[in-house]
Amino acid sequence: MPVGSYSISLIPGNGTEYIGETNTFGVVDRDVTELEIKAARGATLTGRIALEGADDKAILAILSQAHLQLVIRSENGFPIANELALSPDGSFRATGVAAGTVRVIFNRQWNDDDKFSILRIERDGIDQPRGLMVKTGEQITGLRIVIGYGTGSLRGTVKVENGSTSSTVYIYVQLFT
Repeated sequence: MPVGSYSISLIPGNGTEYIGETNTFGVVDRDVTELEIKAARGATLTGRIALEGADDKAILAILSQAHLQLVIRSENGFPIANELALSPDGSFRATGVAAGTVRVIFNRQWNDDDKFSILRIERDGIDQPRGLMVKTGEQITGLRIVIGYGTGSLRGTVKVENGSTSSTVYIYVQLFT
């Protein structure tokens, strides 16, 4: 191996319950020996998707095509992502989840005009607005990810006092979840 700094990690496959820590090392002028990667059982998250504001069967059927992506800012600072499919009833189970703050992304692949968004994530009925804190090996049940469905639009007028806007002025709208 060329001289330099390296890191070595355990990359678990889908469905595994284990996670590994990253080990960094340097190569200078000789072989590196006795490297060790520690593996531990990751956390397990189970819960259900709840659709708020829509009970059309066609909309509910779309949920079975969706995936959840769990993005974890791990204790060592590296982002880790787990992707899992939803069961037809909207339930999910993720194993081998790394410790850290988990953010959830609701994902429908190949859909550019998605009208779904996560409204809130609840753990045992309590909103988790800053992400879900997960400890190594923790067994978390009772998660509820509330999804909203909307096709609304915004209409209005921008009124400028004492003048008019230029063509370089834009309106920015952001959804807070």
